[in-house]
Amino acid sequence: MVKKYLMRSGIAPTDVKTAEDMVINTRIGGNVGNLIYAFSVYRNLTTDDVEITPDNYRINENDAEKINKTYDAYIIPLADAFREPFVKQLKGYTKLFKKLKIPIIVIGVGLKAPFEPNLKEGFPFDKEVKEFVKAVLEHSTTIGVRGQITADYLTSLGFKEGKDHIVIGCPSMYSFGPDLNIRDTTITKDSLIALNGSKLSPDNVLKFMERSSVEYPNYYFIPQWQKELKMTYLGNEKLKKNTEHYPVNITHKFYKEDRVRFPINAKSWIDFLKKPDLAVGSRLHGNITATIAGTPSLLIPKDARMRVKLTFGMPIAVGLFQKMRG
Repeated sequence: MVKKYLMRSGIAPTDVKTAEDMVINTRIGGNVGNLIYAFSVYRNLTTDDVEITPDNYRINENDAEKINKTYDAYIIPLADAFREPFVKQLKGYTKLFKKLKIPIIVIGVGLKAPFEPNLKEGFPFDKEVKEFVKAVLEHSTTIGVRGQITADYLTSLGFKEGKDHIVIGCPSMYSFGPDLNIRDTTITKDSLIALNGSKLSPDNVLKFMERSSVEYPNYYFIPQWQKELKMTYLGNEKLKKNTEHYPVNITHKFYKEDRVRFPINAKSWIDFLKKPDLAVGSRLHGNITATIAGTPSLLIPKDARMRVKLTFGMPIAVGLFQKMRG
C-alpha cells in the first residue's frame, strides 16, 4: 500500500522548472536555501511505496478535511521559523493542525535570535511558538530542533528536552546519510572559490567577502533571496541599499564580472558546488550545500542559529527517517 505524505515545500527535487517559472512563482519560500533541507527529507523518505506531494507553502485551515482524507502524514521541514516575521504562518499552522487527524512531523525547526541570546527575557513570539508546539505534539511524540539554543528555548517555554523535543541538527546535513565526506584541498591564488553572503551580515564580514573576490579572482558568488533571483535573471530588481559592501543591484562588480550564479534546484546547486576548492561566507545553507557536495567550507556565523554544531543528532535523525520508511 502506498503511503501518501504531504510536505512543506514549494517544489519536489524531481521537478524541473524553468528560470521564468522560478522567478514568477514562490517555489523557494523567499530563500533558495529552503530547497536543500527539503531535498534531504524527500531523499530520505522516498521509496517505491511512498508518494510525497509538496504543499506549495499553502497554510489554510479549510484544507484540513481534504488533507485528512488524502494523506497519511504531514511532514514539516522548517528552518528559523521561531521569529517575528513568521508569526502569521505559525498561527496558521496551529489552526490547521488542530483540525488534522494525521501524524505531523516537524523536522529541524530553529530559533532566530542574536548571537548571544538571553532566553530568560523571552521573545515577542513566545505565545505563538508555545501554541504551535502544543498543536504539533498532539499529533507527534517529539519535535526535531536545529540546535541546543533552540532546545533550551523550548525548555524555557515548559517543554521537556528528550521527550517533547530533541536536537537533530539541520536535515540538510544528512542528505546522503550519516557520514560526511569532505575532500582535502589546497588553496592557491588560482583556486576556484564559491562565495556566499547576506546583506544583513556585519560590514566586516561583507568587506571580507569583497576582499576575497579580489585576492582570489577565480570566484563565483551565489546569492539566495528570491529578490536576488529576480535581480540575476531580470536585471532590474534592487535590494534596499543599507550597505555599500553587498551587491544590491547589477552595477556591483560581482555582476559586472559575470561571477553571479543563482541555483534554481537542489541538484544543480549541489553539483555546482562540487567544483570549487573552497566555499566561504555567512550563508548557512550556502556552506551546508558545499559540505554535502564534499567541498571544504568556511562558515562565518552571524546569529544564534549558526553557532550550533550542525552535525549533532544526525544518527537520531537518520534513524527517524528509517523508522518512517519502514
